[in-house]
Amino acid sequence: MIGLFLFFSILIPGCETSKSIAKQFDPWMGHNKHELIMQWGPPTQTTSDGKDGEILIYATRVYHNLPNGSVSDYWNYRMMYADEIGRLYHWMYRRNPNPPERVDVRILTQ
Repeated sequence: MIGLFLFFSILIPGCETSKSIAKQFDPWMGHNKHELIMQWGPPTQTTSDGKDGEILIYATRVYHNLPNGSVSDYWNYRMMYADEIGRLYHWMYRRNPNPPERVDVRILTQ
């Protein structure tokens, strides 16, 4: 019984996090990238989407205080895909321990 409780206590927050992330990104689909830039600011970096569009990459560093007094950190990457006319058509969210200058964007966007 305790094992089942632990399973659901881990599973449910993960689902809520995925839903809250989708609520943040889904409304942007179909909007122009310039609207996004006006709202979120300039992206940390951009790269090709492999077609005629681009990927706007926003990186945010997150810190966590650990019980032992040390600090853990990682980077949240929000990636918004824009087609050749600047219309947003896809998004991705990833966590990575590497800062933007050390992350391989090709791996991040897979």
